[in-house]
Amino acid sequence: MHNFTYSLLRAGLLLCCWLSVATLSAQSSCVAFSFTPPDTTVQCGGDPAFGLPMATDPCCDDGAVILTKVDTIDDQGPCNRTYTRTWTATSPCGGSVSFTQTVLVQDLEAPVITFTHPLLAGQPSGTVLTLECGTPFAVNPDDYTVTDNCDPDPTVVLTDDITDSDCAVTGIARVMTCKWVFTDDCGNMGMYAFTVNFVDTTPPMVTPPPPANIDCADLSAADPSLTGTASAMDVCDNNLTIDFMDDVTGFGCNRRIERTWKATDECGNTGTAIQLINLVDNTPPSINCPVDVTLECTTPADFTHGGAASAFDDCDVFPVVTFSDDTTQLSCGYRILRTWTAVDDCNNASDCEQVITVTDTQAPAISCPADLTLDCAEDVPVSMATATDNCATDVTISSSDATAFDGCTTTIVRTFTATDNC
Repeated sequence: MHNFTYSLLRAGLLLCCWLSVATLSAQSSCVAFSFTPPDTTVQCGGDPAFGLPMATDPCCDDGAVILTKVDTIDDQGPCNRTYTRTWTATSPCGGSVSFTQTVLVQDLEAPVITFTHPLLAGQPSGTVLTLECGTPFAVNPDDYTVTDNCDPDPTVVLTDDITDSDCAVTGIARVMTCKWVFTDDCGNMGMYAFTVNFVDTTPPMVTPPPPANIDCADLSAADPSLTGTASAMDVCDNNLTIDFMDDVTGFGCNRRIERTWKATDECGNTGTAIQLINLVDNTPPSINCPVDVTLECTTPADFTHGGAASAFDDCDVFPVVTFSDDTTQLSCGYRILRTWTAVDDCNNASDCEQVITVTDTQAPAISCPADLTLDCAEDVPVSMATATDNCATDVTISSSDATAFDGCTTTIVRTFTATDNC
């Protein structure tokens, strides 16, 4: 550029112009640019827009200044392309001046990612999603697009990771992190990342063993190794804690164990299921009969004198003991066949027999009439003794006489005999 003062004498006037020009012809002119658009830098994909300069020649009245342009392109690839436009202002009086405008086209923008996934659409990088553990979640290639203002096929690198969390402390079962890094041909790099926290509020699903029957007398048979162990499934935790608690319910023959199986996951959620273990009693009680006895007929054949049976049952603390008698008359006395029966709550029964013999070993009690003294033997009355028996109601009385005569007196000794059935 050359700065100089140019003086012109025309029509009796002295005109002076201060010019800033690149090139000035030797002709009489003071043409100059009054406005020159600045150099610009535009992003790749944008139009290399050039501004329009303005030029005037205050020293020339012959017409407007004529603007002309010459364009050149320095193409160094999509990352750096230079457009150059040289403007020349020519005065009708013969002078001209030029300047050059440069438009640099560069790619300084990183690729961008756009999601159509319903949970990520419109969400910024760093988004944190919270989902119930077990909820299906995936981001497929169709769920997003990566575009660049210049590069039609930017490089996309996806990294993801799933880690377990200490749910008892954080309340989060698993954490998924996904990160996309996308780079265009010019090295501009963009990044998008999100996190999914999987929480677990769903209890495990417990499947109990099938119902079982065990002998009520052997509760050790209720051990899970014999009656089965529950299984459990959880959408998040593959290492569940399984335990159980027993509760004996019901009475008598309807007793059973209600075994509650409980599964607990790492987040403290618990699921339960009940297994029924029936306490079965198919064993009759053990019964012990009293020994056979012989009783005097005056002695009652009750528990005090004949004894009572005892019974024991593995499941029923108090089995019911009853008896029934079958009596047979004997020539002397009678015999009782006493059948003792023990029944438990489940109607299992056992019995035993006791023989009670009732006899009479005591003679009847007899009362003889009083002795008599008579004048003549013909006057001896027919008198009878009386007799009673402790058992028999019919007592047979007989008599026999023994007569002795001493020449003057006849003595009759009458002996009475009372006989019972025995």
